Amino acid sequence: MIAGAQQTPRTDAPDKSGRQCLPLISVAICTRNRAKLLARAVESVLTQLGSDTELLIVDNASTDETPQIAAALAAHNPAVRVWRETTLGIPSARNAALLNAHGRHILFFDDDELAEPGWLDAYRNFLKNPPTSNLGCVGGPYIEQHEAPTPAWLDPHYGSFHITTSTGRLFEGFTPATGNCAYPTELVVRMGGFLPQLRRREDTELNVRLRKAGYEIWWLESARVRHIIPASRLRFKSQVRLW
Repeated sequence: MIAGAQQTPRTDAPDKSGRQCLPLISVAICTRNRAKLLARAVESVLTQLGSDTELLIVDNASTDETPQIAAALAAHNPAVRVWRETTLGIPSARNAALLNAHGRHILFFDDDELAEPGWLDAYRNFLKNPPTSNLGCVGGPYIEQHEAPTPAWLDPHYGSFHITTSTGRLFEGFTPATGNCAYPTELVVRMGGFLPQLRRREDTELNVRLRKAGYEIWWLESARVRHIIPASRLRFKSQVRLW
C-alpha cells in the first residue's frame, strides 16, 4: 500500500444491484507551475471524455495560476476533479492520483502533451476487453511537436517515444513511459505505487516491479499523444543542462 498519502472517499452512486458504479478510466494529469500548458492539455482531453471516464488534475503545490485555472476547468466540467498535493515531486503527485482516482484504471497524461483524436477510445477499447487477465500496464507513443525550428545539431524527432509499430506485449528491457500509460488502479496501489525517493525513472522502476511480480506490460500503438517541446528546450544551453 502507498504510505503517507491522503485519499478522498469515493462518492460513486450504486447501480441497481447495489454495487458501486466506478468509471472505467481516470485520466490523471499531474502538474506544477505550468498553467498555460495545463489548460491546453486538458482541452485536448475534454472532448474525448464520456460517461465511463473522468479527468483528475493533481496540482503539485503550484505557485502560479494553476490552482485558479484548474478550479475553473472543474467548475465548468462535471467530469473534472482537482486534488492539491503538497508533497513535492512527481512520484508523490502520481501516488496522490492513484489514491484519489475513481476509475478502475488510471491513465497518466502529462501537462506538456496534447491528446490525438481517438486517443482515449484506443484505451477504452483495449481496457474493456484486455488481451490478458494479468495486465500490469499499457502505454503508447509520443509524437514530437517542436514549437520552434529544430536546430541542425538536434535529433529532428527529439521528444518522441516509440517502441514498436504494432500493439502487443512488451518483454524485458522495453517499457512504456508514464506520460501516456494506463494501469489497473487497485493493483498499483497494492504494489506500493511510485517510489517517492526516486527523482527520475520512477515509472521504469514500477514497471520492472510489476513484470517481476508476473504482470504483463503492453504497447498500444493507436494511443498517440503529441509531446510539446517549447522553444526554450531547443537551445543548446538547455540541452546541456538536461544532459
